[in-house]
Amino acid sequence: TAVVNFDDLNPATTASVIAKSDSGGFALEQNAGSLRFGVHANGSYHYASVPMTAFNGTDSYFIIGAYDGNGAVRLWVNNAERTPSIAVTGGVTQNNSPVVIGADPQGATDRRFFFKGKVQQVAVQKWRDH
Repeated sequence: TAVVNFDDLNPATTASVIAKSDSGGFALEQNAGSLRFGVHANGSYHYASVPMTAFNGTDSYFIIGAYDGNGAVRLWVNNAERTPSIAVTGGVTQNNSPVVIGADPQGATDRRFFFKGKVQQVAVQKWRDH
């Protein structure tokens, strides 16, 4: 989850709100006119998304991205579900990159795709199998 206020609604490149990507993991990011949450499973990223036209530069938004390993990647904005990914099954690809707030990790120490806005709160949770 994240609470976010966007300063740039149309960045020229990808802008990561929170990410543990780097050929694995997950990312909540702006990309090509949309906000998307993706996970890397079965060799590629799978995304749920919402167009950036749903946001403004004034309000803060409560965003939830989720994947349960058997169904689809999902995204909620202010408790309204947006467009989920296609059907996906399988675990998230693991990597050694850290979780980074406001950028995309490139290995343990490098960063790119910096976010322009205010990240007011984040939480990352992993559920055990049940």
